[in-house]
Amino acid sequence: MQPSLCQAISSSHLVSSCLRAPRVRLCIAAYVLAVCGLSAEVADGQTTDSQGFVTNWPGIAVARVNGNPLPLSTPGGFPPLSVSASDVQDGLCSEIQNVITAKLKLSKVKWDNCKLPASLETRIRSLGPNQFGLKVIAHGVAITLDYAVQNIGTATFNITGDFECDSVIAYADIFTGASSTKVPPATVQSATATLSNLKAAALNLQADFASSASGPVLDSIQKQEYDGSAIVASVVAAQNSALNATAIQAQQMIRTKGIAPDIAADPNADAMFMLNAALVPGGNLVYSLIRNSVAPPAPVNCSGSATRSGGVEVVCYSIAPSGAVTYDATSRMRLERLSGGSWQVVDNGLSNSWDLPPPRAALPLFEDPLVSNSQPTATSGSYRVVAYNDRGPSPGATFKVTPKNLSSDPPASTSHPDCGAGSAPFARCTTITTPPGIH
Repeated sequence: MQPSLCQAISSSHLVSSCLRAPRVRLCIAAYVLAVCGLSAEVADGQTTDSQGFVTNWPGIAVARVNGNPLPLSTPGGFPPLSVSASDVQDGLCSEIQNVITAKLKLSKVKWDNCKLPASLETRIRSLGPNQFGLKVIAHGVAITLDYAVQNIGTATFNITGDFECDSVIAYADIFTGASSTKVPPATVQSATATLSNLKAAALNLQADFASSASGPVLDSIQKQEYDGSAIVASVVAAQNSALNATAIQAQQMIRTKGIAPDIAADPNADAMFMLNAALVPGGNLVYSLIRNSVAPPAPVNCSGSATRSGGVEVVCYSIAPSGAVTYDATSRMRLERLSGGSWQVVDNGLSNSWDLPPPRAALPLFEDPLVSNSQPTATSGSYRVVAYNDRGPSPGATFKVTPKNLSSDPPASTSHPDCGAGSAPFARCTTITTPPGIH
């Protein structure tokens, strides 16, 4: 029975059904592990070290959207998630030089050469959902330096040894392609580089002095942990660039024709996707961009008012005949202002002190502080509130607000209100004041 179940996993029907399940991002991987007994990290012919890292990993990464490969993807495919000697050379050698000059005193050290072997080994291990350990190993690092040894003279040391960089790379659960205002798809959480198995030869010292002279040099290098972030930064940046390009391509396809079999065409689709990164049997790192919800309802009954500081405050809610207040508690929402013929986000609904990301238990409140920071005029501005999720944005109706003209009508007081916009620190008002036009 087991072979038939494993064959079923690869069928398009099962894959499609699994991806359509609400928020089930790891469905296929979990089913493979539970039923087929496969490892999500190791395939036939692959080996692991004592810490569970896949050894000699080629760094191959591929992208899918709801299980479907994109016809174009990125030119030449995804760049490998592996580190070359050119990536490591400058960053590591710079760190080693800093440590040597700090520990052995700058005036006594002359930096001659630092060279890494051309071939490096990359190892990878899954640490948890969307989190991976990436290890880079080099055997045969060669360092040459001159050091003034007290009571002995200047020694030229040739130092050889092994290098290892241990890093943790995490992927965001949700990201927006090519958006500088959002968290990048991949980030380096930590990276530490070390040198080990060091041997030194003092070229211009007698043998009986070489051992005592090289000891401090080796200890200063071998016992130090170096910052390895620069070593893996370039390969992570390349992954982010490719993921952003893939998200934009998928967005354009969804806007025009959709992606078969389960993503319908949506002319309002944005480039926001859920992301699941996983090592699969065969050794590849697969990026699954997932879109399995419907666009949220457009915000209704939104209205803005001018604040005494020259800004604009916006709320969205309705009052039923019974007096009950209703509002959208579950959608992500943002405030946009029409500027230069295009809509600009002025409050992302997430990062300000008054913002309440969903699920929210109070009225969503937005503020445009840019108005008060610009030249104060009485010109009305066009605003809209947009609800959005991983399927796309849903803009509400456009409304106009005329901000207060601070030149002719300065604030009556420089003190801050007790609550609401302009309060410092921000405090939400407990009573509800119905803005004009709300019904």
